[in-house]
This record gives sequence, structure tokens and C-alpha cells, in this order.
Amino acid sequence: MLFDNPCEINGYVITGNAFELAPGKWQSQLLVERDGCIAEAMGVSPLCVGARAAEQQALLAGRRMVEGASFALRSAAVPA
Repeated sequence: MLFDNPCEINGYVITGNAFELAPGKWQSQLLVERDGCIAEAMGVSPLCVGARAAEQQALLAGRRMVEGASFALRSAAVPA
């Protein structure tokens, strides 16, 4: 992992990561977290030619998800 750049939007912490798969091929990974909720992580396509571009791609995808009208993470509360 080269970059790890978190930002907060609408109470969610979004982190964009870049992982080098091969020379010149970077995979974006998105992590979305919120207190009291189960974190979600996913890869974002397509591959990028630079680490910074991969990180920014993940942050943009996360921003679009969180700003969507129906986005929510599952509660971490255990049912009684």
C-alpha cells in the first residue's frame, strides 16, 4: 500500500488506498467506516497507472456512495 488518505463525509470516514499489482498497475481499495457500524471495504475498477490516481479514484467512489440517498452501513449492534 502506498497511500492511505481518509476523509469524512456525512459522518462516514472514507479511506482510499492504492496497492501496486504490477509495475504501472495500481488497484484502488475503498474503506467506509462509521461509529457503531460494520465497516465495508471493496476494490474499485478499473486499474490505474499511478498510485495517486488509484487513491483518488477510491475516494471519489466512496464520496458518490455516501452522498447517495439510500446509502447506509449495517449496525454493529448484536441483536438480543
